[in-house]
Amino acid sequence: MSDDIPISVRRRHAPNKPSDKPYRQQQLKSIRFHLTITKVLPIAVLGGLILVGAGTALFFVSNNSLETSIDYTDCITENGTSAKDIINFSYPDGATKCVFEIELTDEYKGDVKFFYGLTGFYQNYRLYMLSRNDYQLLGDLNSTDECGPLSFELSGDGTSLPIVPCGFIANSFFNDTFKLYYHPADNDTETVRVPFSTNGIISNTEKKRKFKNPPYNRSYTLCDAFANTAKPPWWQKPICMLGVTDDEEDTSGAGVGLENVDLMVWMRTAALPSFRKYYRNLDRESDYFHNGLQKGNYTLVINYNYNPHTFNGKKMFVIARESWMGPRNLFLPIVCMVTGSFSILAFLGIFLCFTIRKKFTKV
Repeated sequence: MSDDIPISVRRRHAPNKPSDKPYRQQQLKSIRFHLTITKVLPIAVLGGLILVGAGTALFFVSNNSLETSIDYTDCITENGTSAKDIINFSYPDGATKCVFEIELTDEYKGDVKFFYGLTGFYQNYRLYMLSRNDYQLLGDLNSTDECGPLSFELSGDGTSLPIVPCGFIANSFFNDTFKLYYHPADNDTETVRVPFSTNGIISNTEKKRKFKNPPYNRSYTLCDAFANTAKPPWWQKPICMLGVTDDEEDTSGAGVGLENVDLMVWMRTAALPSFRKYYRNLDRESDYFHNGLQKGNYTLVINYNYNPHTFNGKKMFVIARESWMGPRNLFLPIVCMVTGSFSILAFLGIFLCFTIRKKFTKV
C-alpha cells in the first residue's frame, strides 16, 4: 500500500527537520548596547585608575629588588693585558684572570642569586637550537643524529669518534668561572670566600629525565666511561673533566660530566640575543652570610675563558636580590602607568569636547 503513495507525499514531513525552537531556528533575542559618553566614561576612567594603581605598586615592588652588574668584557688581566687583545682562548681554565673590586652600598638581605649575562649572542637561531641530541645527553654516547658537522671527529689513527656532547649548542658552552670574596669592615686583612650553591637552579625531575652520565664500573673513573669519544672543538677539556676542580673551597656541588649544572643551564636556549643565565645561589649556611650579603667591599675573581669578541658581544656578572615578581624590571610598571594615564586623559578630553559641543548645540 505504501508503495502506491507518491514519493513527494511521503517526504512531505521530513524526519530531519530541526525543532521549532528559537535556538535551532536562529531566532534568539539579541541585545544591542547603546553606548553613551556618560556610560563609557566611568568605566574607562576606572580602568585607567586600576592600571595606574597596579603600575605604581609594581614599580615599588620592582625597586625593592637590588642588583649590581659588572661588565667585564674588556677587563685587564693580571699580567696587564686587555682581554680584547687575546686571540687564543684554548689555554687551561684559570690561566687568564680578571679581578674587580666591588662595593655594595646596600645589604642584600635574604636569598641572593648570581647570574652571568651575554649580549649579541643569538641562541634562538633555528639550526643552532636543533643542533643537539637528547639521547646522547641521557648517556647514549653514540647517538649523534641532528648534530650536523659536529657529530664525529677523526682520531689520529683514522677512527671516527663521536663528539660528546655533540652539536653547536654544547660547542659554544659558556665556561667562565667566578669567585667572590668579602672583606669584613672590622678586619682589613681578613678575606672571606662567599659560598656558592647550585641548589634549586635545576629541578630534580629535569636532572633525572634529561641529563645522565653513561653507566660505568665504580672501580674505574668517569673518563673510562667516556673512552673513545672526542671533546667539542671549542672545549678546553673533555666532558669527563667538566665540573672537576682542584679548588677545595668550592662547595657548590655543580656535578661532573653530563650531570654538570652549568651545562644543563646552557642547554636551555635563550629566546633573545641579550640574556642572563642562572649561575649560583648564595649558600646562607655560613655565619657571615646567614642573612644575605652584607654591604661593604668585595673582590670578584673571574677565570676569563670565553671569548665574546668573535660575535661582538659583551659579558657581565650580576648579583641580584629578587622580589616576589622576579628580577628588577621596570618595563611592565611603566607600561601600566603610561597606558592608564593616557586612558584617563584621553577620555577626560573626549568628555570635555562632548560637554562643550553639547553646550553650543543648545545655543
